[in-house]
Amino acid sequence: AWSSATPFYQWHLNNTGQNGSVAGIDANLSKVWDEFLGTGITVSVVDDGIQVSHEDLAPNINSEIDHDWNDNSPNDPTPPLQLQGDETFYSHGTSVAGIIAAKGNNGIGVTGIAPEATLVGLKLLAEEVSPDEEAEALSWRTDVIDISNNSWGEPDDGETSFKADPLVVSALQHSAQNGRNSKGSIFVWSAGNGREFSDYANFDGYVNQPETIGVGAINFTGEQSYYSESGANIVISAPSDDFDGDPAITTTTLTTDGNYTNLFGGTSSAAPLISGVIALILEANPTLGWRDVQEILIRSARKVDSSSSGWSDNGAGFHFHHGYGAGMIDAAAAIAIAKTWTNLTNQKQQRFNSPSINLAIPDDNQTGITHSFEVTGEEVRVEHVILTVDIDHSYRGDLKIILTSPDGTRSILAVTNDSPEKGYDNYPLLSVRHWGESSLGTWTLRVIDNFTFDTGTLRSASLTLHGAHSKGYQSWVTEKFTPVEASNGNISSELADPDLDGRNNLLEYAFGGDPKKSEATLPGEPQIINFDGQSKIRFTQNLAKSDIQYSLARSSNLVGRWLKIPTTKGFTSGTLQVRELLLDSSQKQFFRIEISK
Repeated sequence: AWSSATPFYQWHLNNTGQNGSVAGIDANLSKVWDEFLGTGITVSVVDDGIQVSHEDLAPNINSEIDHDWNDNSPNDPTPPLQLQGDETFYSHGTSVAGIIAAKGNNGIGVTGIAPEATLVGLKLLAEEVSPDEEAEALSWRTDVIDISNNSWGEPDDGETSFKADPLVVSALQHSAQNGRNSKGSIFVWSAGNGREFSDYANFDGYVNQPETIGVGAINFTGEQSYYSESGANIVISAPSDDFDGDPAITTTTLTTDGNYTNLFGGTSSAAPLISGVIALILEANPTLGWRDVQEILIRSARKVDSSSSGWSDNGAGFHFHHGYGAGMIDAAAAIAIAKTWTNLTNQKQQRFNSPSINLAIPDDNQTGITHSFEVTGEEVRVEHVILTVDIDHSYRGDLKIILTSPDGTRSILAVTNDSPEKGYDNYPLLSVRHWGESSLGTWTLRVIDNFTFDTGTLRSASLTLHGAHSKGYQSWVTEKFTPVEASNGNISSELADPDLDGRNNLLEYAFGGDPKKSEATLPGEPQIINFDGQSKIRFTQNLAKSDIQYSLARSSNLVGRWLKIPTTKGFTSGTLQVRELLLDSSQKQFFRIEISK
């Protein structure tokens, strides 16, 4: 039975290493609560209902806008309180709600992650519902609701690949564009509990939407819970339960089921923990957009299970793992970033279609087939990547699908399992593992058939890149420096030289340097070259950095006047353009590069 005296009582809030657990495997909230409790933030729980009269939930319930799609009480999300025929209760949503915002400091029960946030019950899952009802729930009162928690999905059987209904996709897109006064509704989604059945988060159409934050589960020692699905679409992970007998999550349940339980878990429990933290983040900075929230979670995530070979750094320096996403939630770190965050610029989308590939996939061949997408033109700083594939195959479970970015980052978008489905019918597969990378270059799709007997064909594919144009120098500062460093002008200003290598930050930015590492040379810096008996001065400018200008200046002596001189274009590769000046060997001259904003 539940008891606050038990050693694992709400360990997900403050894990001190009790009973064999690993200290620090928690949400890192202790100092956050001194400033933020979720006040003024509203979270909907799209689930099987909330017992709105529960003693630890009632003070935080907004009953004015709740809704019930399952029976004839459309304004009451309370589920049936009696034990059902299958010996279970409709208690799931009530337990989810407690993790988010059970009332704190009231001398009873438990406390939520955001104990002063407001809860709205949206009862959807107690009965079968239609796609239009799902869509309505996901777009419900987005003028008031900031965060939508969704601890549900399609069956985690390892055999089904589920494509989200167009009505649901439209609802997510509309809410992300228009909700929260056009800052965008935040959607948090459980990534799934089917790992033991070889299920994979990329087979879930809800988690394959860019607007959703896919959440995995971590046990009390900081390792992936046995059931928690992996996937390239998982953004973040949070503490939850694991095997029977291991610490689970203590939260609210129906009054007829004992009021409180210490046996809740699954990614169903991890998702509301993330929703609660996001409520704290939005209280700290209510101007954040939905994409800003995702990047803050990625930037602040803690690497757990660090010895796992699954960890890798992408081309932008963010660490990712198919089992953990960017890592474990860290509320304190996320809020520190949020306080001084500059919002991302408007989202851009680039789509590259290959409608007629028609390549046979060799049976039982570990090399498989490849297809390349050449991305040129305007550079985008990547956020979400969607690969849509149309594959005719007699046994989908034989196939593994990998996408590799120009920076070499691999996204495993599909894994082999026992699914007898017939290939992929224009199926979209989402990855967040390329966040922050450049769009430019060759993106490589590889399809592998790992087993014998069944064969198929890659008919077509398309690559869709979501992101934004670089915000320039200020974005670079945010990426290269911690929030504390970025706020210190002696470290982060344009003329500062924190690594004391003789180059100020503006020069480091212009030529791709590391402002924290003293470097002898930088790629693209001016240099004198000899070619066919002629001497030239050559440097490389990055055309994507449109907020700065590169100029070559000349002087006859170091104390005289410096004059800007024209250069000629050498060659261009992507956004990098070589500039040159032919030197007159009969004259004594001094040159310098000038970078101006």
